[in-house]
Amino acid sequence: MGWFNSISYVILTIVGIVIVVYQIRIQKSQRDIQKSQLKLQELQLRIGLFDKRYQVFLSAMSLVATIVSNGGLTRSDLNKFIYDSRDKEFLFDNDIKEYLNDLYQKGNKLIYIKNVLEKPNFSDKDKKVAIIEENELLNFFGDQFDISKEKFGKYLNLFDAFYPKTD
Repeated sequence: MGWFNSISYVILTIVGIVIVVYQIRIQKSQRDIQKSQLKLQELQLRIGLFDKRYQVFLSAMSLVATIVSNGGLTRSDLNKFIYDSRDKEFLFDNDIKEYLNDLYQKGNKLIYIKNVLEKPNFSDKDKKVAIIEENELLNFFGDQFDISKEKFGKYLNLFDAFYPKTD
C-alpha cells in the first residue's frame, strides 16, 4: 500500500501542476481578451467621435457649397449651419470653433450686404462698397473648400483613428 500512496501522491501532484498551468493559461487568455475588448471599445469611441466631427465638417461644406453655388445664402441656410454645428464646443479645439464662428460671421455679413444691395434708398457709392465687400466674401467662401479640408484634416484622419500613435 505504501507504493500506491506514493504513486497517488505523485499523480495528484502532477494533476495539480497541470491544473495550475491551465489556470495560468486561462487567466492569460482572459487578460488578452480584456485587452482586445478595451481596444475595440476605444476604436468604437474613436469612430463615434469621427462620425460626429464629420457631420460638423459636412455642415461647413454645405454652407460653403450653398454660398458658392447660389452666390449667397438665406437666414434659413445660416440657421441650419448653426444647428448642424452646435456640438463644436465638445468635439474640437479652439481652432475649429473659431473657424466655424468666422464662417457664421461672414455668412451673416453676406446676408446683410445682399439686403443692402436690394434696398433702393442706398447711394451708388454705398452700393459700390457693398459690391466690393460682397465679392471679397464670395471669394473667401470659394477658397473654403480646400481650407476647410485642411483645418478639419487633423480631426478626421481615419488612419490615426485605427492606428493611434503610441509613445
